[in-house]
Amino acid sequence: MGLMAILQHVLSAVPLRKTQRKFLTVLLSVFLAVPGRLNALNLSRYAACSESRIRRWLHRSDAGAIPWGPLHRATVSTAIESGLISPLCVLAIDASFHRKTGQQTAHLGSFWNGCAARTERGIEQSCCALIDVQHRQAFTVDVRQTRTGSDAPSRLAQAADQLDDVLLDLRTIQQLELAAVVADGNYAKELIVETVTEHGLPFISRFPHNANLKYLYTGEHSRRRGRKKKFDGKVDFSGLRHFNLVSETSNERVWTQVVWSVQWAREVRAVVIQQIGKKGQAIGYAVLFSTAVTMPAHEVIALYRSRFEIELIFRDAKQFLGSQDV
Repeated sequence: MGLMAILQHVLSAVPLRKTQRKFLTVLLSVFLAVPGRLNALNLSRYAACSESRIRRWLHRSDAGAIPWGPLHRATVSTAIESGLISPLCVLAIDASFHRKTGQQTAHLGSFWNGCAARTERGIEQSCCALIDVQHRQAFTVDVRQTRTGSDAPSRLAQAADQLDDVLLDLRTIQQLELAAVVADGNYAKELIVETVTEHGLPFISRFPHNANLKYLYTGEHSRRRGRKKKFDGKVDFSGLRHFNLVSETSNERVWTQVVWSVQWAREVRAVVIQQIGKKGQAIGYAVLFSTAVTMPAHEVIALYRSRFEIELIFRDAKQFLGSQDV
């Protein structure tokens, strides 16, 4: 299918008002044709509508606003049906920092800026994206601004609510095969783990180097009174005495084991990736985990590394949509 045919097919899959359908047909057609940075002023030069009209439509929050969520899900459904992407996907969540100044910007606060590696004043957007595991393509399904103020929930609680809503909405895409939810180490918290596992999905993320993990005891239990022995010592990532070697190359070694997370009181599949120096010694390591203890180590690594594709969404928003400037 051509781009315009795909566009019409997506719009036909969503219940829209006549005015909404007309505006989106004009707007998205120009999106596909205009080179350079896209904003309301630039779009108005090529579209059959004024800049003020584009701004009014994009800022609407009433009942007549554009239903972006259903449109995103219809896009993914159309891409799967037409064979453009594989139905096997993971859901990634991450936040993007935007520099803002002034006193009138809503929910202005101090957030972590990964590019500068420090906390700066601005706004933050939390994005959920479906990532096609086979072709490594990312599709936005939900974006929300992190709210600030005394009456706003914590940043982690807002992310958990967003995940809960998105996972419920994704059930409407019948062709979708959701393998897991992936996130970086900032989301490796009990609230996020419980939210994802309640939907029957594994959660894949990264442990800090000081994670409190214990080995599970697998030997014979001594004949004595009291509870049977459950643990076999604390995990020391410098030793890995009970970990199994999965693969080894000149650059890295991969170890895995099912361990007990003291913080979450549950078993997890831990995967340690060691970086190997020129003399064969370990010079660094990263610890990934999956709440699905039967998931193979290579699958945990592959699904976690696919999370990086969400960064391309942030790049496109800042470079091509001018989200830093609006």
